[in-house]
Amino acid sequence: MSHRKFEHPRHGSLGFLPRKRASRHRGKNLNFVAENLGVEYFKAIVARGGVETLRPAL
Repeated sequence: MSHRKFEHPRHGSLGFLPRKRASRHRGKNLNFVAENLGVEYFKAIVARGGVETLRPAL
């Protein structure tokens, strides 16, 4: 039984495995409308990350 070195080598270093930062970044959403909404409602939606739901329906 041979070692795995030649048959199934690892793709990528184990030095990169323990990720200490965010696994995915969240981009800015620049298209949202906060008019005619209460400030508390707007803050609640932004806190949940649902800013894209505030875009006007076209």
